[in-house]
Amino acid sequence: MTVMSSLSVGLHRGVSYTERAMRAIVIEAFGDEPKLANLPTRELGPNDLRVRISASSVNGFDLSVIDGTVRTWMEYELPVTLGRDFAGVVEETGARVSRYGPGDEVFGCFFPMTLRDGTWAEHLVVPEDMFVARKPRSLGPLEAATLPLAGIAALKTTDIVDAQEDDLVLVVGATGGVGGYALQLLRARGARVVATGTPEDETRLLSLGAESTIDFTSTDVVSFVRDHWKGLRGLIDTVNGAATVAQLAALMEEGSRIATTTGAADIDALARRGIVAGNIFATAEPELLERLARHADDGDIKPPIDRVYPLGQASEAVAHFRAGTHGKVAISIAPGGGN
Repeated sequence: MTVMSSLSVGLHRGVSYTERAMRAIVIEAFGDEPKLANLPTRELGPNDLRVRISASSVNGFDLSVIDGTVRTWMEYELPVTLGRDFAGVVEETGARVSRYGPGDEVFGCFFPMTLRDGTWAEHLVVPEDMFVARKPRSLGPLEAATLPLAGIAALKTTDIVDAQEDDLVLVVGATGGVGGYALQLLRARGARVVATGTPEDETRLLSLGAESTIDFTSTDVVSFVRDHWKGLRGLIDTVNGAATVAQLAALMEEGSRIATTTGAADIDALARRGIVAGNIFATAEPELLERLARHADDGDIKPPIDRVYPLGQASEAVAHFRAGTHGKVAISIAPGGGN
């Protein structure tokens, strides 16, 4: 990506900007190719932090923004700066900020009510009590930046599945960010995990703690589980729609638990069978980010990074993500954004 455009300082009505410029990756219309632009930075409010972003990552949500499907459930103002995850350093604080100071290392997931600002940029203004927490001490900025959105979704799925020692849990979609983190969190609970992946993924999934893998490229997962894995107590599915989730759920007994990130679980129907289920949507409360940081520092989870791209190659990072990844796709933004 080599095109650099300059967008007007009057980007968004009701938003105040400084004269200071930053590089950012934007779309000016849904369906556009992401491009590198020079943008003004936001004014700092009394409760805000200005974070100099070191790194970010690519998530499925970013594709929904680029493709425009996000407009069916979120307010937006074009142009939109892409990116949700971030890790960086507090550069400046508002007059009423008490939790952070300049130089503090932070990470987070930026999900305001109106889609407008993003984290594929050199700076972000964020409230001190939303979307942000102190970076895990054990992780560099690049690793920390791949953790928030996928990690929170994984944390919420494993909370619903609530696996106990030696419970057998199937993770469908374990090669992605959410599934990879969920696998690790389940193992930290002492669960036995079966993970779906390609033959290329097998060694990595076993190293993350899977007891066994299922090659979804050559095997019907539902039939394989029916024939080989009895006593399945939990299911985390980050891939399938309602029909396949229902087929997998039919193999599970009363007292089992299911979580999906695709909205595919029929919660009421499963409850009638005595199965607890939940459809997970990631949020960005500081308390969840703090839990993630503790898990990272305790050694329960380690970000599985597939590939790193510089900010100017964000389009290539998106294409890589669309083609299917074997872990997280990271974007390095500032000097020191690597590990």
